[in-house]
Amino acid sequence: MEEKNVNQTAPEQAKASTNTDTNPLNIDTVETPACNAVPTVAVPERKLKRIGKMTTKTVAYTSVMTALVFVGTIIGYSSDAFYFNLGDSVILICAALFNPVSAMLAGGLGAFFGDLTVYPATMVFTLIIKSVEGLLAGILFTLINKWYDKKIAIADKQNKKENKRLYALKIVFSCLASLLSVTVMMLGYFMCQTLFYGTLSAALVALPFDFAQGAISLAIANLALYALKLDGFRFKLKIKL
Repeated sequence: MEEKNVNQTAPEQAKASTNTDTNPLNIDTVETPACNAVPTVAVPERKLKRIGKMTTKTVAYTSVMTALVFVGTIIGYSSDAFYFNLGDSVILICAALFNPVSAMLAGGLGAFFGDLTVYPATMVFTLIIKSVEGLLAGILFTLINKWYDKKIAIADKQNKKENKRLYALKIVFSCLASLLSVTVMMLGYFMCQTLFYGTLSAALVALPFDFAQGAISLAIANLALYALKLDGFRFKLKIKL
């Protein structure tokens, strides 16, 4: 063996050294998993069908409410200084029955196409204002409904006095949520009219009419929800918040 190694030429020795000493520094190598590996989560087929069904129902309900906001916007009372419509009432009802995104889409798109039909000059402002109104109302009503459902679930069903107290509180909270939502609507149109007319005084003239629009819409929506028991449709339609 020693004679064979001595007789090797220099190139052959260099080649042999290269082949045998692949890790001269004796550094331990660790195999790492592929970075592109993405963990997958198996979703049961039954759950996928339920999610798809809920999505279809939500889209259908939102489309119906959008159409109702549109109809409520184009049908109303009009004069030289004041225009009243039922669009805001429908937005508040949608916010109470469905989720914030549905209320935002129904309010924004329904009122936008309504303004496109009756008064196109403000349709872009209306799209933004009514979308914000619907989103805010939807968030507030969702919080109220979750609070009420939780309280009523742990309350004694035989204690009618306590149940009535909780329901009365829900109505009060709903009225406050509606008031805050229509106030945002009024402020939005106040800024819109300031830009339109170019003066603050002209926008202030229209503010009382916007207030009347908001107050009447608030009253109609909450009467429909609690006097006419439209709030109960949330359970009949099996809407989950």
